[in-house]
Amino acid sequence: MASKELVELLRHYDELEGYYCSMDAYEEVAANQVVSWAWLARKWQWHRQERERIEALMIDVLPSLLPRITSCYELLTMWLTTSPGSTAQRMIEDRIAQEVIATTTNWFDLEALLAWVGQSSSPFVEQVKAQMRVLLFEITSEECPVWFSFLLCNIPRACIVLDALNSKVQELKAELRLG
Repeated sequence: MASKELVELLRHYDELEGYYCSMDAYEEVAANQVVSWAWLARKWQWHRQERERIEALMIDVLPSLLPRITSCYELLTMWLTTSPGSTAQRMIEDRIAQEVIATTTNWFDLEALLAWVGQSSSPFVEQVKAQMRVLLFEITSEECPVWFSFLLCNIPRACIVLDALNSKVQELKAELRLG
């Protein structure tokens, strides 16, 4: 049986937007937990006075929803549609930190992640930089020309981990002298 509060909330918001459905339709949606994140996010953005109730629904949906999402962009979109510091946002942050950042091996994905969340407003910035450093330190002397030509052409973006880049350059120089 569906939560009466969820059924009422679904009906209330749809009526505010001019949609009318039978009570049975809301009961079915609530009972099957077919509440989509997009629906919740839209309600969250439009109905500021009800954000606390909507975020409670988000928290209910997240445990079953998060394990199925592998797209960094979907997770970031979800993260951006929660209140800063909320439980829902922290749950999404944990998923991004544990599953997405730590397993990303693509420089471009990490750059995109930084661009999405901004340099100063996110708890992910340091984690992303750490993963970029990991990628830099995995560069071998065989891959060196390709990687460094890429990085040197993109210095402004590479500067976010300039310390690691400089360190790796010194390491590779030493390796090439010894080899």
